[in-house]
Amino acid sequence: MSGQPNIEQVLDKFRQFLEERRRLGKPLSPRGPIISSDSTIRSYYQKAKHFLLNVASIYGLPPPEDAVRGYFALLRRRGLKPRSLLVRYCAIKNLYAAMGWPWSIEWREITPEGIERLSSAPYLKREEIDKVLAYAEERAKSGSFIELRNLVIAYLIFYGLRPEDVSRLKVENISTKMVKLGDQEDGESYEAVVITYTPCKRGRQTVKILNRRASTWLQRWIGYLESIFSRNELPFAPLIPSFRTKNPPNIRSEEKKRKIRLLKPLGYKQIYRIIRELIIEALGYEACERACPYAIRRGIVSHLLETGKASIEDVTRFFGWRSPTMPTIYDKRHGVEIAEKFIDL
Repeated sequence: MSGQPNIEQVLDKFRQFLEERRRLGKPLSPRGPIISSDSTIRSYYQKAKHFLLNVASIYGLPPPEDAVRGYFALLRRRGLKPRSLLVRYCAIKNLYAAMGWPWSIEWREITPEGIERLSSAPYLKREEIDKVLAYAEERAKSGSFIELRNLVIAYLIFYGLRPEDVSRLKVENISTKMVKLGDQEDGESYEAVVITYTPCKRGRQTVKILNRRASTWLQRWIGYLESIFSRNELPFAPLIPSFRTKNPPNIRSEEKKRKIRLLKPLGYKQIYRIIRELIIEALGYEACERACPYAIRRGIVSHLLETGKASIEDVTRFFGWRSPTMPTIYDKRHGVEIAEKFIDL
């Protein structure tokens, strides 16, 4: 029995497991997400610690799977939302993987009603999203590089990038290609911006080709970045740099201070706040509860499925999901709207 690890040793090994996965760029588990930030490690560590202190102290190590199910049943009774349950599920599942403990619990066992409960998540309709983009464009026409940056962020969110993905983009992720409009051979063409990147929650490379309007604004933004970065710096510079006023310590040159600041990307919280403020300013304060990047993401998914512009499989790949279950969760059409399509069945 003396060879059995205690809770502190288990947590230490789990942290090492997470840090090693981040260093190697490996998924947390087969088909799992890639760790992209220290915040993910801290979150998973805290969730695993809470689980072990409440369960392992009673059942020992490793806690049996029935005890895990009981733990989640208690969290459900306390009113924890499905999304919060999912984070805890992922943390505990990977804790078991780190320790080599057996695991056979599926997500649907933890919260079988989760998909239905997530259906109430806030979203924006397509016409509302268009109003937000139009508002951001009007602000950008003032010539302010901050307003231009905010518009670019809005377009990146519109095309399905998560705030974390936006933060991780570098200029080298951007290229251009000629795209022809329509099916006619003599159709009009334009230079489209192409974004090639690996989503933070998926290991497979994803491509976005922007429409003419979005491409024009993004090319203006690249032109601005070319004016503040040297040719050698530009490819490795963040696409959305942080314009902070706080100077880093022990750097005497003002020019060097500015460059060091600009080589840091804008963070997740700042991107989230920018989108929230744009939505409220464009749609009014009554949209406050729906003002977040994921409301745009859910709205676009619903629009694509409702209009038949994309299949569930296409939407799954375009938005960087691992499972076709997610488009179903993000689809916010009401049952009546769907039922009306089958009146003449």
